[in-house]
Order: sequence, then structure tokens, then C-alpha cells
Amino acid sequence: MHHIEFDNIRPCLEEFLDTHKPKDLSAIMLFENEFSNARVIFNKYAQGGSILTSGEVNLLVGSPAIPLSPFIEFATETFDQTKIDRSLTALVKTYDGQSVAREICDVQPFVQEQYADLKFVQIPIRTLVSKSWFIDPTIIGQDHIFAGFGSAIAEGELRYVLHQIQENAERRKLSLTYEEIEHEIIGFRSREGNPSAILLPLDLYMTAHSWLTKDGVPVISYANGRTKITIDLPSGGFKISAYFCREETGISGMVIYDRGHGEIVYKKPRPTEFMDAQLFPSVEHSTKLELLAKVILSYRVKNRDLALLLTY
Repeated sequence: MHHIEFDNIRPCLEEFLDTHKPKDLSAIMLFENEFSNARVIFNKYAQGGSILTSGEVNLLVGSPAIPLSPFIEFATETFDQTKIDRSLTALVKTYDGQSVAREICDVQPFVQEQYADLKFVQIPIRTLVSKSWFIDPTIIGQDHIFAGFGSAIAEGELRYVLHQIQENAERRKLSLTYEEIEHEIIGFRSREGNPSAILLPLDLYMTAHSWLTKDGVPVISYANGRTKITIDLPSGGFKISAYFCREETGISGMVIYDRGHGEIVYKKPRPTEFMDAQLFPSVEHSTKLELLAKVILSYRVKNRDLALLLTY
């Protein structure tokens, strides 16, 4: 595969199109860089069905990654930018607030020299939404739909990270009793592990108070929106953050996790953000906008001895 500079392509493309003038051609756009950092640099042939409305232009201008070409003409639709901003903010904030993966793991930004050999995955949401949501003032409530998209990305992210942890963890089988869990955690600590989180299947949540007990007293507690499990050690009570995970995350048992097991490396769209979220005009559906939101990450295992998967 050869890399061809845009400056070499453009004159050839212009000459070809000026000569042949395909009758069904409505627009040609060439983009620099990857799509998440795209910049339209050639839209000379935009006309007819390809013309963006002023509202659609505002959508793209609102994202500093996509300044528009001066060739684009405008129509009359007007979008409510406040609604757009509020919906995208709901998506991002919900993801940030529900990202268990970022909560339990050490997190690093991508540095080419340091992480060049890592394989990255995308956790995306790509869907169509109605333009009318952002034009018609009588339509409200789309924020909770976008919040749901944020939840889905957080869950997909945890599914990926849990898979990496479970595939690179010591495995043991046990009965669901506090005594066995205590025994495993004491053994884990004796091997220089310092458990920072316990992840459990959600179907254990309703019965946890009945079997997670010490001398008849529940060892599971809740405070400030956090769940903790207290393990009785010779040095005193040791509280560990507990997370009950839905079946959709792929959890296959109880995971005892030490942050030293690994780290998540993110390719961030901007230094302070983890997710790239954009709305842009749908090419195929004139009444729709396309939503693309994604996180790009890789889980790097550092010490597989610092995670334990207990099945029952």
C-alpha cells in the first residue's frame, strides 16, 4: 500500500471530473486525517441534494475537529444548538459517571513511543436520530435517550476490560460463603496482592445480605452511593469496593482485582476527554442526523497474578 499525498490527488481528480462530469454526481468531499479529526478540504462539486442546511453547518462548526469548506451553500433549516449541546453533554456525562472500568483500573493516555505495540478497540454507538428533535420546540426529553447511549458505551467498555482481566487471571472454584471468600482474599494478600475491587454478577445482589455475613452480621454496606465488602483480617477490618455487574458485561464469576494487574490506555480525542461524540448530517436520510460516539482503548496486562477469578 502506498501513501499518496492529497496535493498529488487533487489536480488529477479535478481534471477527471471536469472532463467526465458524471451526471449523478452530487458531491465529493475529501478529508484529511482520521475521521475523528477530519477537516473538509475539498467540496467543490457540492450541489443539489448534497447542500448542507445552515443548521447542519452549525452542528459541524460546533465541533472544532471539522471546520467546513467555504464551497458549502446553505438552506433555511434552523437547529436549536442548546438542545444539541444538552443531548451530547448528557451522553458524555452519563458515560463518565458510569465508567466502572475507569474507576477500578489505572488509566493512561496513549503515547506512541510507549504503547506502539498495543492493539486498540473501539467501543462505539452509531445510530440515526431525527432532525425534528433539534428543530421542533415542542419535542423534549431526548436527553435521557442520549444518556442511555452513554450507559451503553460504559457497559461495552467494562465488557471489554472484564474479558481482558478474566482471560489473564488465576482461576479457582469455591462455594458462595463469606468464609471461603475471606480465605481467598487473605491468600491473595499473602501473595503481595492488595485487592482494590471485587466484581460480582448482578444476580448475586438480591441474596448478598444472606450469605455475605460474619457471625450473622452482613459484611456488605452502602455509603455515598458506594458498595463495600468488609473482610475480617488479623490487622482489622479491610473494606473493598464492590461492583455488581450485569450479565451483558460477560462476567463469569467473582473477580478479585488489584490495580497493579493492568492499565487502560486511551486514545483521547482531547487531553481532558475520553469520548468523541458528534452529530452530523446523514448522507442517506434527509430527515435524520447521524450520531457517532466512541471511546478507543486498550487494556495492558502488567501482572496477571494480581487478579483472581472465583467461579461457583
